[in-house]
Amino acid sequence: MFYNFLQNYKLLFISILIGVFSFSCTDSIKLDLSHLPTQLVVNSVINPDSTIRVYLSQTQDFASPTSIHKYPNASIQLFEDGALVGYLTEQDSFYSMDYHPQINKEYALEIDAEGFETVYAKTRIPARSSISDSYYLFKYRYDDRESSDFTFCEITLNDPAQIENFYEIEVYKVNNYTWFSSRYDTSEVYNLQTNDPAVLAEGLSSYEPSVLLFSDQLLDGKAYQFSFEFSRFNATSINLEYLTDSLDLVLNLRNLSEEYYSFRKSWIKH
Repeated sequence: MFYNFLQNYKLLFISILIGVFSFSCTDSIKLDLSHLPTQLVVNSVINPDSTIRVYLSQTQDFASPTSIHKYPNASIQLFEDGALVGYLTEQDSFYSMDYHPQINKEYALEIDAEGFETVYAKTRIPARSSISDSYYLFKYRYDDRESSDFTFCEITLNDPAQIENFYEIEVYKVNNYTWFSSRYDTSEVYNLQTNDPAVLAEGLSSYEPSVLLFSDQLLDGKAYQFSFEFSRFNATSINLEYLTDSLDLVLNLRNLSEEYYSFRKSWIKH
């Protein structure tokens, strides 16, 4: 009887495998992208704390080699509120200028590279918003997905009225530890979780981004209490906190330009 049971079980297992493989198939699709024109790609993220850097590359299909073509001898002009600041200098893999952009000013780039039409890009450095109050609380929470020590954070964000603002919140840990008499410094970002309506309205929660990205559409001009939490174990697959000599938690609230906000949303989705 036990033997028959094993035989029936084996037949059932084989039948399930046959069923799985019967419904598993692939279909190759050939894409002809040769008719698409190559375009110049300009990448630059500017802020008042750093000097100007610009990276040039070109569009390419996903089947192309991963190396990015560099464009030497390009002409890149920087403008501040319509006035020419100067030309960027070519470095090994980018173009740069020893110049710090300023808050509430508009910056534009004009790029001329051989084989391409002139490219223009512009943005405005937004004013800083302030955090007037903050606190955090360590707690234990259990749900269907995980049980862990969680850190609960709440901040009061003062949003300037009648100005369209865009925000990004990031929390990371700076971990300094000793391993076999050697010192190590690491920095790792936490995955943040929140049910705040301003974040949920962005439609990014299903992508599980490590940052919280949102606009002030639901909080314009308010002193807005914003809360979120994170698990201290989800920043890394290898937990080294038991070796820690010092552990600092850093919260960054960034005011974003509309251009960078749109870029970050697209990056998270794709």
